[in-house]
Amino acid sequence: MNCLGARRALGVDPRRLSVQVQSHIAHCRDCQSYRTKVLRMDEQVIAALRTPKRDGLRERPPLARSSRSRRWRVSTGVAAVVLIVVMALVYCSSI
Repeated sequence: MNCLGARRALGVDPRRLSVQVQSHIAHCRDCQSYRTKVLRMDEQVIAALRTPKRDGLRERPPLARSSRSRRWRVSTGVAAVVLIVVMALVYCSSI
């Protein structure tokens, strides 16, 4: 086990680690520090998810989106796809 593998395992689930990962962390100060940071961040996320909703939050109507902004997003997405395809074709033809 190396630091990269241990950090990947910590990113998946910092509370359920294999024996190999636990052994590496026990001997590596950098990974111990990283595990502490990941667990602290995990606790902050859990605390944020436990925050109660304000009264009346569900009753508010959703914000209206204009068709103009939707059209702009769709056209920008299409332009990005076309640009990526053109760049891939140019790259492949230069090889």
